[in-house]
Amino acid sequence: MNLAENRRPIEISGRVWGAQLPPPGVADGGTFQILLPDSGKIIAAPFHEKWRWEILPALQANDVRHITVKGIAEYSPEGEPLRIAEVESVGWYWARNPLLKA
Repeated sequence: MNLAENRRPIEISGRVWGAQLPPPGVADGGTFQILLPDSGKIIAAPFHEKWRWEILPALQANDVRHITVKGIAEYSPEGEPLRIAEVESVGWYWARNPLLKA
C-alpha cells in the first residue's frame, strides 16, 4: 500500500521530544517529534517557521508545556500513525502536574 493513499486527518497531543532546525539561510521551519503519552510512540512532523515559538519552548520545558497538532498523517495498513505529513495548526497547553491534587 502506498502511504500517500493512506493519509487522513489527525489531532494529537503530547510532549515535544526533539526538534531539528535547518542551517541558517537554508530553509524555514524544520522537523520535530511528539511523544504520545498513551502509547509512548514518537511521531515525526515538519513545521513551518511560524510555529517555531510554540514548538521550541515546548521542547525546552516538555515536562510542563505540551502541544496539540492538527494535520494530515500517513498511516500504516494496521491504522497506526507513522508520521505527520502536513501540519495545519499547532497550539500549546500546560501539562497537568502529577504532584498537585486535582
